[in-house]
Amino acid sequence: MNEERPNILLIMCDQLRADSLGAADHPLVRTPHIDRLAASGVQFTRAYTESPVCVPARINALTGLHSWQVGVYDNGPSPPHTVPTLGTLLTEQGYFTQAIGKMHFKPPRNHGGFQRMWLSEEIPPYRQDDEFLQYLHGQGYGHVEEPHGQRHELYYQPQVSVLPEEHHTTAWTADRTVDFIARNRNRPFFCFTSFIKPHPPWDPPHPYATMYDPATVPMPVRRASEREPVDTHLLVQNHGKGVDDPDDDLIRMIRARYYGLISHIDRNVGKIINALDEHDLTERTLIVFISDHGDMLGDHYAWGKRSFYEGSARVPFLVSWPGRVPAGEAREHLVSGCDLLPTFLTAVGAADAVPASVEGQNLLPICTDGTTPGHEALVGQFSSGRLMKLMLRWDDWKYCYFANGGRQQLFNLRDDPHELEDRAGQHPVLCSEAQERLVQRFRTAGHRSALDDTGTGLRAYPSERLPLGQINRQHAIWPQNEPA
Repeated sequence: MNEERPNILLIMCDQLRADSLGAADHPLVRTPHIDRLAASGVQFTRAYTESPVCVPARINALTGLHSWQVGVYDNGPSPPHTVPTLGTLLTEQGYFTQAIGKMHFKPPRNHGGFQRMWLSEEIPPYRQDDEFLQYLHGQGYGHVEEPHGQRHELYYQPQVSVLPEEHHTTAWTADRTVDFIARNRNRPFFCFTSFIKPHPPWDPPHPYATMYDPATVPMPVRRASEREPVDTHLLVQNHGKGVDDPDDDLIRMIRARYYGLISHIDRNVGKIINALDEHDLTERTLIVFISDHGDMLGDHYAWGKRSFYEGSARVPFLVSWPGRVPAGEAREHLVSGCDLLPTFLTAVGAADAVPASVEGQNLLPICTDGTTPGHEALVGQFSSGRLMKLMLRWDDWKYCYFANGGRQQLFNLRDDPHELEDRAGQHPVLCSEAQERLVQRFRTAGHRSALDDTGTGLRAYPSERLPLGQINRQHAIWPQNEPA
């Protein structure tokens, strides 16, 4: 085996905003270990999820394919095993492949091409499907019905974990990664470490639950006119999460607990970095730190994801490979999770193994030389039918389209980084051009369901107020009468 080939470590958080890190100049959140990754590598400041919800965003990252290529636009079943993944392709290259933490595969033991999985899933149906639940049972916490925080009416309410810090899912995921590194330090590996948090419920353990004083937490970015949003689905999300109109005190407390979860993740990322140092693997390991999507956290009076606003769609994206990637630099190139697969396969000397259907870009030349051209634009899609939302992101602009009523938004992110000035009415020609670019993109891809019956325009439905239903907030309870 060629010992010069790098190890690959992909660290993913769930629902972590791009702006909520010290490395992103957040005024409050303390993330010294994640900042250390940024200081040792390249930070992509315009990284986006192409589908701002868990399952499709993860599929994008693991397959390099767009959502319309695999037909997954929301939290539905995972693609069949015939779709190559990073797990599949790196295993074929002689790597030992391991998944640790939240995978959100459906069904949960769908291995996604990985040789081994140690799972800590957000809503595990059975203890036997979830290594973290088995661990808790062995530690005397088998009676805890919702170890990741209370859901239902409390889903978006600030909480404190019922578990001590050392047994929290975040600590467990990092500790298993440290174990994995020690066991596999003498062979090339690909490890996908995926933290559930800071996904709600907002339940940091002590001392992180009180790490941030709510009185010091900044309020969301919003304007009164946004209470009637262009994207009416945001109202459905708010209602389903029980945050139709939270008062300022609750908003600050939610955000404080969110930041506490991030700092808890940071401490545990530090464990992983230190393990690489301890085993002399730092310079032999390519690390990417990313999130599947963000959270609106009250911006524009919205909560949750499923939106192409910056809080939901823009994600942290750090690339560290000491000696091979410049240290402490930033890139403004447009990138997405679809770029991971060609980047990793190229890094291990297997660029020819990238499937022809993958349109992502190898990011290593961009890391090395900031003048290297990148994507001209990114295209995103969430859901289908009436709920379909589309994004075109290019240059300084972001165009959003909503099938419900054929509504649209246009933002200039250079002049208006907080997306408070919808320019769609001022730039009808630019909006038409953006629509046409989306139409041409989908026609080329054979993605007919996003197009109208003529295939010459985007699909639209008569505008209607979406019913206020419940977003899935089921309990994470496993059967209590199963064998120990």
